[in-house]
Amino acid sequence: MSLGNLTIHHDYESGTTVEGTTKNSPAHHALKAHPSWTWSRYAGAWLLRSSRYRQSKPYAIADIERVLTTAGYTVEREIDDTMPSVEQREDDLADRMDDRVDRLTERAGKQQAKAEATRAKADYVFHNIPMGPAAAGRSPQLQGRPQPARARVEQPRQIRQAR
Repeated sequence: MSLGNLTIHHDYESGTTVEGTTKNSPAHHALKAHPSWTWSRYAGAWLLRSSRYRQSKPYAIADIERVLTTAGYTVEREIDDTMPSVEQREDDLADRMDDRVDRLTERAGKQQAKAEATRAKADYVFHNIPMGPAAAGRSPQLQGRPQPARARVEQPRQIRQAR
């Protein structure tokens, strides 16, 4: 009795994927336990690591096909090993690199804005710390912090005022 049909699909653009699994199925657990396979949100399927923009890996496909058929699934293969021309691959690579540069530039801009906001907040807090009577060359007098010399002077006065 077959648990279901799964399709192992490979092409240059999307890599090698296993389609037709459901969460918590035996196929899901078998693929999750296998070190070469990972869930791809981009593809919406299980993806063989390092298989995108490359030819298929027959040994890895045969291995997972054996595991899945042992688990009780019917496995179909759709393998397309046609490679684009060298010029097309170089153009694709250049496009992907340009997209990556754009993503990283955008991310760096967001991080810069976040850093500037954090710095402005720190400056605001720092400039609102009250300084002592002679601010030049002295550390700030923070409330609730022990100041032994000042406490010896202030304590008798506070006692007198409390009476």
